[in-house]
Amino acid sequence: MAVQKGFTHIDFSRLKDLVSLPLPEKLEEITYVANATNFRRFLFNKYGKDDLDIDHEIATNPDTQMTYLGYRRFLESDLRYIFPLGQDRSNHRYKKDVKYLAKQMLIRGYVSILGRCADNNMISIVHLS
Repeated sequence: MAVQKGFTHIDFSRLKDLVSLPLPEKLEEITYVANATNFRRFLFNKYGKDDLDIDHEIATNPDTQMTYLGYRRFLESDLRYIFPLGQDRSNHRYKKDVKYLAKQMLIRGYVSILGRCADNNMISIVHLS
């Protein structure tokens, strides 16, 4: 995809290069899983937007709105098997919960790290989901 789009300055950063946490040199799957919450918390604290009004972003930014609607559509169909409707969960409550989850996914998506390297104008992006 990068070649097709003509992108020539692409760099991949290891997650442990972005966070200041004591980690083993080789990050195995179990080590990553054990520290995933720590990674997210560090990145949220350092790069998160405390003043983000996600409702305003959805209302005024067409890209954000389309992403939100896509998240909602996916979650409504996917989570119906995990959180089935029943006596404790009405259809109205289910849709309200799905909207909340979709907004939380968007908020995590806004925690993006954009770093430019002065020598080659490179951009690194990491999204938390």
